Amino acid sequence: MILRPTKLEGAWLVEPDRFDDERGFFARTWSRDEFAARGLETALAQCNVSYNRRAGTLRGMHYQVAPHEEVKLVRCSRGSLLDVIVDLRPESPTFGQWDAVELSAANALQLYIPRRFAHGFQTLEDDTEISYQISTAYHPESARGIRWNDPALGIVWPEAERTMSDRDRDWPDWEPGGTGVSPVQSKEHWQDASATQEENSTLEVDPRMTAISQTLGEHYEGTFAKHGPTARGVDWGAEEDVRLRYDKMLEVIEPSAREADRPVSLLDVGCGYGGLLEHARQRGLTLDYTGIDVAENLIAYAKVNMPEGRFLHGDVLVWNTAERFDYVVCNGILTQKLSASILDMNRYARAVLERMFALCRRGVAANVMSNRVNFMVENLYYASPVEMLSYCLDHLTRRARLDHAYPLYEYMIYLYRETP
Repeated sequence: MILRPTKLEGAWLVEPDRFDDERGFFARTWSRDEFAARGLETALAQCNVSYNRRAGTLRGMHYQVAPHEEVKLVRCSRGSLLDVIVDLRPESPTFGQWDAVELSAANALQLYIPRRFAHGFQTLEDDTEISYQISTAYHPESARGIRWNDPALGIVWPEAERTMSDRDRDWPDWEPGGTGVSPVQSKEHWQDASATQEENSTLEVDPRMTAISQTLGEHYEGTFAKHGPTARGVDWGAEEDVRLRYDKMLEVIEPSAREADRPVSLLDVGCGYGGLLEHARQRGLTLDYTGIDVAENLIAYAKVNMPEGRFLHGDVLVWNTAERFDYVVCNGILTQKLSASILDMNRYARAVLERMFALCRRGVAANVMSNRVNFMVENLYYASPVEMLSYCLDHLTRRARLDHAYPLYEYMIYLYRETP
């Protein structure tokens, strides 16, 4: 296969390397190893086909919001069409721009479409069929769309007598977060505006998962009310253990990010009273820091005493935001199970890791209590490091590693985007 970059960052045109003879031709259309070598998505959750009777049929512009964002690999298996994509990522150099590629059964080209792109197409002849390989299953509650002829985008479609569904015809113009911000406005405007709706808009999550978050919040509110901004205030016995954990968390930040000409942006999930921010400052590391926690009294303390950080009261699982962060870390959330069952805690841990990975641009770090110990405490959550690593490799990224060697009864899991 030959992969050629499009004009939109992260989108690729995939050209088959054909072997022709008198019978026809043979070509490989997908290779996990070749895609992985390019840092492209290799997970496959669903394959779809769309058959279109008439030329001029237009479908789009579709996408799914976090945590169900999709990577698509699309190919025209019969007829021909104009395939159109729009970059919706505010941190991207091609944010708000569109590109179009003609796909046909004759040219056998495919288009690789990253997460957080809108996608649509218009058929160029009758009896056209398009097939999709998709990284994430369809999630109706996460489905969104943009009007095909939104003037802010300025997509140039082929002239035709168009056939469209009412749903596609009635998609609104693009206003991320309902703020009235078009994609041609500044990235800063969009990011600032998205922050204003964080407490009014939530993602739909299994209520068992949010119940665990709420129970954890009540637990930590109680320990903080009793012990204040100390290790015991976040249910740890020794200050030196907390500092070691903070050092391990910060190891997720790659040297190239530390050497960049801007502060590293970091989201601290379960931030507590802001101890990680204070620790980073003592280590001489400047962060563009955001902390989020379900324990209200911890956040209230941090807002007063850590003015250099941004602190949010809420549950990351339901926080509906367009923002993305260089790194996302989780400290102490995946170590307590309290009254939850092991099965529910396993689901909760995976949901938190998936949400964290969806919010990061570069990498994730989280600590988990290891089951490779000679005793266990009833209220703590212990998970197999082998099973946790296997899950992350299968469902999130092949760039994953564990640190099980530091002297606490836990391990740190590090996950990295294949293409930062």
